[in-house]
Parts: sequence; C-alpha cells; structure tokens
Amino acid sequence: MGELDGTYGAVLIGVYISAILYGVTNVQVFFYFREYRSDVAWNKLSVAWLWLLDTLHLSCSFHAVYWYLITNFGNSARLSAVVWSFKAQLMIDAFVTVSCHTFYMIRVWKLNAIARRGHKVPMLPLIVSLALLSGYAAVIATGWAVVRTDTYNEYLEPTEKWVTYYPLSTAIVIDAVIAICLCRLLAQCRTGNQRTDSVLAWLMFYTVNTGILTGTVQLLAMIMFAVFPHRFIFIAIEFSVTKIYINSFMAMFNARRTLRMRTEASVLQRTNSLAWAFPDDSASTDEGTVMSSVVIYEPAAQPRCRGIEVNITVSEEEMKFPHGGVCTRTGAETFSTIT
Repeated sequence: MGELDGTYGAVLIGVYISAILYGVTNVQVFFYFREYRSDVAWNKLSVAWLWLLDTLHLSCSFHAVYWYLITNFGNSARLSAVVWSFKAQLMIDAFVTVSCHTFYMIRVWKLNAIARRGHKVPMLPLIVSLALLSGYAAVIATGWAVVRTDTYNEYLEPTEKWVTYYPLSTAIVIDAVIAICLCRLLAQCRTGNQRTDSVLAWLMFYTVNTGILTGTVQLLAMIMFAVFPHRFIFIAIEFSVTKIYINSFMAMFNARRTLRMRTEASVLQRTNSLAWAFPDDSASTDEGTVMSSVVIYEPAAQPRCRGIEVNITVSEEEMKFPHGGVCTRTGAETFSTIT
C-alpha cells in the first residue's frame, strides 16, 4: 500500500492542515462577533456565509477521506472513483474563492466612491468586476466537470485538464488584479499627514501580501498538478486554499479596531478640528474638544462601521493675542478608506 503515500496520504495531511486552519477561522469569527456586535448586517452576513461554507468544506473533506481510507480500505478498485463528498468539496472550494473575490470587489467600489473628488479612478472597479466575471465562469466550469466525471482518471484526459487549470489560473489573476487596484486606490488617498499615511502604508502592505499568499498557493497547486498529475499533492494544497482565503478576509475585517486606534489622534500640535465619520446607513460623528493649540479626542461608544473616514479641516483665520503676535492657521485635508 506504499503507493498511497503520494495520493491519499497527501490528502490526509492536507485535511489535517485544513482542520488546523479551520480552528483559526473559528477564533477569528468568535472575535468578530464579540468585538463588532453593532456592525452592519451585510458584514455579519458575509462572515456567517464564509463560516458556513468553511464548515461544510471541512465536513465534506472528512467524509471523503473516511470513505477512501476506512470504508474502502483495501479496495483498490474504489480508490479511483470520485465520491459525492469530494465533488461537493470542489464546488464549495469554488464558492469560497468567488465569494471572497466578490467581497473584495465591493470594497473596491466603496473605496472609490468615498475617494476625494479628483482622486476617483472609475476604471479600477470596472477592471475588478470584469476580472471577477471569469471567476464566476470558473465556478460554472467546476460544476460542469463535477457533474460529468465519476473517476479521477477522467480529470487527467488531455481534453479535460483545462477544467483544473482554468479555475486555478483565474484565481491567481483575480488576486493580482484586486491587490493592484486596491493599492492604487489607497495610494490616491495619501494626504501627507504622517499618521494617516502610515495607516495607508499598512493597508497596502497587507493587501499586497494577502494577494501574494493566496496567488502563490494557487500557483503551487497548479504546478503540482502539472508535474505530478497522478499524485494528489495539489488536492492537499487546495484543501488549505479555502481556509487561507477566509482567514485573510477575516483578518482584514478584525483589523479595523487596530486601524482606528492607530489613526485616533489624542493630541494634535496645531489648532484644528478632528472628526471621525463612519460611512454607514446610520452614521455618527464625534468631535474633539479644542483647547488652545491642542485637540483632545473624546471617544464615544463603539459605532457601527464598514469603513473609516478621517476629515481634518482647518479654516483660514488669524488669531491676535493680547501681548502681541499673530497666529494664522489654514489648510484642509481628507483621508478616506474602507477596511
């Protein structure tokens, strides 16, 4: 049975890793619902949807491995068959990938919508949307292949290999397009303010690394399929791809509180006004208290949010002091981002 090491042995290891990453997903989902209880319904539904898909994905993976290694132990004739749970796992994998891409696309549209006038780039959301259409086509292709194939050897036919290559290559391209467009829009939001620009730099760093991580894993799976088509190493990698997508998405969701803490100015060294606005259906605004040349920020109750907008506005005004001297303050800047 040593020949199973590179096939179902690899699949078993992939399921182990997938189960560990599923535990990380549960921790992130628990943290989200504990810390963002007043978040908008759309965000909560997105998290719940991804968690449900992730749970079903792991359940199908467990059943498939049990069916191959326990139920049909020693029955080599059945090992080449594609069990129903494995087919379901492939479809769920496709749904998770396209769902995460869709949520990122929505954020690209929102970020472009709240960008300052003159900094909007209408073509970027359109480019992401067009790229995502190929992702939806990949889901259809996966479903078509799942329905018409009953054995693994059918996937290895020269005329059928595209069914594996197409979804993987499409996901890589979409990851790259989303990362590039998000970084381009975030770069447009730079104001010259050190505090807000540092947050933008962090967001761009995270976006690029997320795209590189998911794209690299998909590329590795595609290479393994091309080099070792009769081994299931690429299937083991694909088991973890779903979890990586979801954990990356949840990490960005849960980072919003940290971003607000980084951008909240407790003391500003010039006379100005600082206002936080959370673009939502029921937005709230908390203003700072201006004292001489220092602004002390007074935090309020946790608001519902789906993004962060910082408006720093300084009107031109001259202040004359009793003992002489004139203080002139002028300028205006705005920074907006969706996280």
